[in-house]
Amino acid sequence: MTHTAAKPARPTFAQHVERLVDPGSYAPAQQISENAEMAGGMDGGEALIGGRPVTVGFAGHVFLRARNRRHPYVAISSGTGGLARGGRRNLGTLDPIWGMSGGPMNAEMAARNRDIPVISALVHHSFGDSSFFTGLSDYVVQLKGACMALTGPRVLAVGTSEQVTMEELGGVDVHRHNGQADTIAETLDDVYAAVRGFLSFLPTCAGAPLPVGESVPPGDSEFSYGTSQAPAARPLIDALCDRGSFFELRPDFAPSLVTGLARLDGIPVGVLASDPATGDGAYTADACLKATRLICTCDAFGLPLVFLVNSPGPRPEPGSVISRAMMLAQAVQLAEVPKCWVITGRASGAGLLITGPARIATDLVIAWPGARAGFYDGESAGPDDHHWAADGVVDPAGTRAALAAHLHAVLGPSPVSRPGRTLRTWPVSF
Repeated sequence: MTHTAAKPARPTFAQHVERLVDPGSYAPAQQISENAEMAGGMDGGEALIGGRPVTVGFAGHVFLRARNRRHPYVAISSGTGGLARGGRRNLGTLDPIWGMSGGPMNAEMAARNRDIPVISALVHHSFGDSSFFTGLSDYVVQLKGACMALTGPRVLAVGTSEQVTMEELGGVDVHRHNGQADTIAETLDDVYAAVRGFLSFLPTCAGAPLPVGESVPPGDSEFSYGTSQAPAARPLIDALCDRGSFFELRPDFAPSLVTGLARLDGIPVGVLASDPATGDGAYTADACLKATRLICTCDAFGLPLVFLVNSPGPRPEPGSVISRAMMLAQAVQLAEVPKCWVITGRASGAGLLITGPARIATDLVIAWPGARAGFYDGESAGPDDHHWAADGVVDPAGTRAALAAHLHAVLGPSPVSRPGRTLRTWPVSF
């Protein structure tokens, strides 16, 4: 007789929280979920992650609780949409409290002005309202095997007769390439580590102190400085930022641009590095979207931006690259956080409007020896033309020190996140 191994039980909400937050720190809210099978009898409550307060909830159920307390909100995102009055078996009117599409939650998320960080941990299949909430979050980590879509395969089959699997509809291979998922996690422990890692760079709320850490010098660089052979983006980031601090976002989406969060002399920053090893570092339409999203997030929560530029600018291609490039240029101009540019190789074409030396307020613009900038490669100007390298030429080995000195001078000894205004209302996802 053949025995089939029992399928491991899906963790309850309470079990997820226990593994995510600091041990013994969770205080549940006194609410009972209608969907007890998924939520494990609780909708959420307060806890500590890394010693700092957060509110944890099932999808968007206690989001307003987090906003009222000015805590980051971590959503364990999993669900099938709005709940019907009277429980799961009632097919009547959607409950306006629990159902986002039928109630105020969608409007509250859209109108929040990013005053608190909102994170969605996609740990199981997510459809309908749960997916809407995830799409409006600041950070999304998706577990391998989880599906996120507007509706499930069964509903799709009934409505269109199209047969698709969960993975084909909204699995990790879909969302790692369309940019919806910032991080793909292999295991649940990876999900929890990603949530903790992302939160470690952000203030508790907009306007709160930046979580400055101890300065950790980078390790030995894996490349030789110089522009005869431009360094790839990730080794360059590792050589400039604190050792092991780089937290990459959307690595498989628009790979010609590497983006993420890091620490530079202990200060949390957003990093955007063109990668000449991939597509010549050109800005595709997707790369423009990828950059705009990070700029908006950093401006909303007061993190400085560091651009490492070695790119011909937007790549001529059919579609919306020009409109998206102009959107990125607008985001760069509107961002009010400190912005630092390091021209490591070339900044040419329309890229000058996006990542080049458009000096605004206290921005730093430096170049490596041999770097060039201009609207056409044949007419590129070298670093002796100081109109574009506004703060001069810096030896590559001194780049980290120059960036750190500028950030410390601008932010002061006790950096507080000073969020911008306009970009806080820009869409979270594009």
